[in-house]
Amino acid sequence: MPTSRSGSRAYSARWSVPGLVLSAAVAVASSGAADERQECRPGSSPVRSAVRVIDGETFVLDDGSQVRLAGIMTPRASDAAAEGGELPLERQARLALERLILERPVVLALEARGKDRYGRLLAQVFVRGEEASPAWVQGHLLSHGLARVVGAPELPNCLEALLGQERRARQANAGLWAAPAYQVRKAWRTAELLRLRSTYQIVEGRIVEAAERGRRIYLNFGRDGRQDFTVGLDAAASKLMARTGVDVRQLAGVRVRVRGWIERRDGPYIEVEHPHQLERLGEAGASGAQ
Repeated sequence: MPTSRSGSRAYSARWSVPGLVLSAAVAVASSGAADERQECRPGSSPVRSAVRVIDGETFVLDDGSQVRLAGIMTPRASDAAAEGGELPLERQARLALERLILERPVVLALEARGKDRYGRLLAQVFVRGEEASPAWVQGHLLSHGLARVVGAPELPNCLEALLGQERRARQANAGLWAAPAYQVRKAWRTAELLRLRSTYQIVEGRIVEAAERGRRIYLNFGRDGRQDFTVGLDAAASKLMARTGVDVRQLAGVRVRVRGWIERRDGPYIEVEHPHQLERLGEAGASGAQ
């Protein structure tokens, strides 16, 4: 199996999902969606042992299987356009994972897709110890600012709880959120966004126009669709948004925060596949849900 951190965006559908409990109802795409008390808990799953950590989001079990921490992405050199070597934040995430799980009993709550294309198990991971309830590994890394939530195109279990942990770390300016490479980007800084192509970013701005073309909707953040930042949704994503009470065709003039992979389609572009990627903001840009 590979030790590469790449390839986290493609998965094959195998394995079943052990039970997971999310302690609050799921709601998305509005600033009050995530309940601060949300937690992710394991169901009844076999206890295993972690024997080696590859990086901040990947480790090896005692049977040789590799596990990828589902739903998060820890810092990497490419985030800061670094060539080779390990970034300080990247090292901190790896060491934090080592301290959490090495030679300790872990419980895997497998994701619906089971494995990624490299054969790594995708799971929410919990560490059993002397505490009454197991420690949630993803939640720990997020709350200390050592990871970001990446929920599309795959949607991890406990998505709202993941987002809640990330939000609190961002509001506290913890860990990576204090570093320039992870600042929330401004939609009008198109040249900067284009330089960040092929990286995962969070972008804020006001939607100027919602344009419907065929079965797709484009949210334009400027008057020049060939140069300005744009967000695109297909019909399926628009329907998912509608189920949360958001008609994306009516978002002109609304301030939003969007997360996703920056592409170049004339100007900078993010494809939105799920409501958690698009968050409405107040006029001051204060965050609620994500």
